[in-house]
Amino acid sequence: MNRVIVWVSIFSVIGMGLFFFYLNSLSWKPFRCDTQVNSSIATKNGNWIKFNANINVITLHKEHSEVLVIGSLKDKSENYTIYRTIFVTHKPADINGYSVAVITSEKRNPKDNVPDTLWQHYVLPEVPGVSFYLETKHLKENSVIYKRLDNPIFVCAITEQ
Repeated sequence: MNRVIVWVSIFSVIGMGLFFFYLNSLSWKPFRCDTQVNSSIATKNGNWIKFNANINVITLHKEHSEVLVIGSLKDKSENYTIYRTIFVTHKPADINGYSVAVITSEKRNPKDNVPDTLWQHYVLPEVPGVSFYLETKHLKENSVIYKRLDNPIFVCAITEQ
């Protein structure tokens, strides 16, 4: 009789664990969103950089995203073409609603001619390999805001879910 109670208890705990894991996986859905960013960025020496890009975010898994950036970057004397994919991982953080994100790598298309110093200092939220806090918040049904602790990065419209 005791063995039956023990086995029923074990299977009950395993069953409840699987059920709650299933419910948790239903709460998050993969999505794709895109936005157009057009901004002027002040440099440290007083010049301006014009950043104009279309950004597509593809999030197929809760902890991994791909960000495709296509556009242009113009500083005082040069025009650059942006065409790259950024791979980002994010894990839950101690701060409620935020995750710890890391740009793990970038894949540059041969058409991309933006110098890494401009790209990393003025466009990216953080250099690759360095973690930062990121809030990904769904606004209503069809938009997402990506925000750091200090300022928003961008808002994008969900195109596929």
